[in-house]
Amino acid sequence: MEAILPKCVMPITIDDRLADKNPILFWPFRGVEFGSGEFDQGRSSYYWKLRVASSWGPLFGTQTNFLNASAQLEFLLELNSYFGNNSLGNFHLQKFIAENVSDVVFTYSPDLYSEDLEATLPMAEVFYDVFNTDHAFPLYLAVDSRMFDRVLADLQPTARLQVYPTFLFHLKKWQSEYMLRGLRRFPFSYTWPGRLEKIVSEYREHNPHSKR
Repeated sequence: MEAILPKCVMPITIDDRLADKNPILFWPFRGVEFGSGEFDQGRSSYYWKLRVASSWGPLFGTQTNFLNASAQLEFLLELNSYFGNNSLGNFHLQKFIAENVSDVVFTYSPDLYSEDLEATLPMAEVFYDVFNTDHAFPLYLAVDSRMFDRVLADLQPTARLQVYPTFLFHLKKWQSEYMLRGLRRFPFSYTWPGRLEKIVSEYREHNPHSKR
């Protein structure tokens, strides 16, 4: 992951137009998005049936193992997208992006809408521990760890941890809104468990305008 995540490439276009780069794991095929129906059950599920099962199926063993691993990767990529788009509205991060990675597009549509978020839990727990420390952000979890450092470097663990629930809350909110508007389905009733739910609940208490 440490070697693959930082790689950025120009998206493939039909007419070979030059475009800003995307992180290579961010689905660099522009125009291949939702709406045509084949991805309604999730990209990972679609490509398991189309390609992965016949090519690399034995490495995963079962479709469930593959989908669980995929969900954890999607969580990781979406967190990088969240910081790369400066969804936090952080001045120092905004300045860094403008000066260092202005030619990289961090917008990402996560494949986390067809199932509840339980499969992401192992990765979500890993990031809880990462935010709840004063250590440098791990290179193997970041497209560009400098983006995370601009936000976290001068914060104590308690303050660093308060950054994390904003992402958890908005990921769940995005999933619910996409299911309602994009797929016309009722959202999942799933809530983050244990210590994850604790920090999300505290975030909601301190942000009264937040909605489930």
